[in-house]
Amino acid sequence: WGFRSSVTSVEAALKSARAQAMRSGLPARFHILGSGESFVLSGGDTVMLARDIRFGAGSSATVDFFNDGSSTGGRIMLVGSGRSAVITVSPDTSLASLLQ
Repeated sequence: WGFRSSVTSVEAALKSARAQAMRSGLPARFHILGSGESFVLSGGDTVMLARDIRFGAGSSATVDFFNDGSSTGGRIMLVGSGRSAVITVSPDTSLASLLQ
C-alpha cells in the first residue's frame, strides 16, 4: 500500500505541476528534497513519501514545467518495500509515464 500510494502521489504532483504551468503561464517546479524522502511543488507544502520509500539514485532532483507544455524532462525513481518504479517526464510534452 505505501509504495503504490507514493508512486501515485508523485505521478499526481507531476501532472499538477504541468497543469499549473500551462494554466498560469508561469513555470512550475517539482523538486526532490535533499533527504530523498520528500518533494515539493512550486509554492506548495512539502510532501513526504510513505515510510521506507525513497527517491532512488539517478533521479532528476528538479523538473521544471513551462507554459508551452514543455519541460526540462527527467527520470524519477522510487524504491522501497522490495519494489521499484521509474517515472519519466518527456521534455517535449512534459507528460509523465510510469515504467515498472
